Amino acid sequence: MDIDIRYVKKNEVKKLVAFNKAQYRPGHILTNKRYLDWQFGSLNALRSEYTVLGVFDAKENLLGTFGFTFLDFLCFGKKVTATSCANLMVNSSLRNMGLGYALLRKAQELHRITLDHGLNADALRLFLGMGWSGGDLNRHAFIVNSAGIKKIIKKQGALIQDSTAVPVNPNGLELVALKKYDVRLEALFKKTKSKYPITVARSKKYLNWRYFKHPLITYSVFVATKNGKFESFVVVRMEGSKQLKAGRIVDFISTDSAEAFSFAGVVDFCRIQGAHFIDYYFSGNFHVRGLARARFVDCSSGSFVLLPKFLNPVVVTEYNAINMVVCTTMRTISKKIRNINNWYTTKGGGDQDRAY
Repeated sequence: MDIDIRYVKKNEVKKLVAFNKAQYRPGHILTNKRYLDWQFGSLNALRSEYTVLGVFDAKENLLGTFGFTFLDFLCFGKKVTATSCANLMVNSSLRNMGLGYALLRKAQELHRITLDHGLNADALRLFLGMGWSGGDLNRHAFIVNSAGIKKIIKKQGALIQDSTAVPVNPNGLELVALKKYDVRLEALFKKTKSKYPITVARSKKYLNWRYFKHPLITYSVFVATKNGKFESFVVVRMEGSKQLKAGRIVDFISTDSAEAFSFAGVVDFCRIQGAHFIDYYFSGNFHVRGLARARFVDCSSGSFVLLPKFLNPVVVTEYNAINMVVCTTMRTISKKIRNINNWYTTKGGGDQDRAY
């Protein structure tokens, strides 16, 4: 088959939307031009092209796509641009012909680090078979309304109980809402830089794109302040309906002393919003003590694995994890980069926190 792999041009958006409509379920967010313009056409994208690789045949028919975002990461103290993948899709009638493999190989050549989140079983086999490393993110949750959860998942016998909040000494801290980017965030990120070996660079440009000025999602952003300085940064998204609502901690950066206070403050906020539970996906072993002090539970075992990941609509399954995979050409520190515990990423770090 005579094919060409190149970036999808922005004036080909109708072709891209038509391809996505044919391959994804009705109403999927990837059929929304406004979302495509934001995800693949704004941050670090060329003026005339989306950050979407397309496989085209000789007649310029679109046969497959691979979308991603170019993001700066702090990697052991150095800034490195990486390719953060979002969606790999091949025409359903042309699978097992190597097109997905070709797209993935091309994407790996773009930067020295390539990563992805939330792969399905088929994609995971492809990525791992090509030498990527990966694993599931951790998930911790605070349960507010266990009875309501068990009713929706139809598991009345599930061993899910309401979490018991314990007052956390503020020690001079105050949790306040942040409506727009504040330059004091730079000092917080600099102070906590050594805590997270590999994590996205939360620059003003990135945070405005990702949270403060998102065109489709409204986030609640909080900071813990003390003596006028920021000690934590928290991003929360409310999801679901009255039947089952969750507060999602989609990003979190904190000094050690502000962790528990910040988590407890988020619980108070989400409880007022009517959340049945608050959850937090993250890689590495970060913030575990703060989560425990705020009475969050580990959702990796027992009935807590049943807490739904998808709420619009609710999908009841025993697998609600989010995985992450990574590959690199940085040979001198390849082993460190391939160690998922060196990464700090969250639900907001990939494309798993999508608009519906």
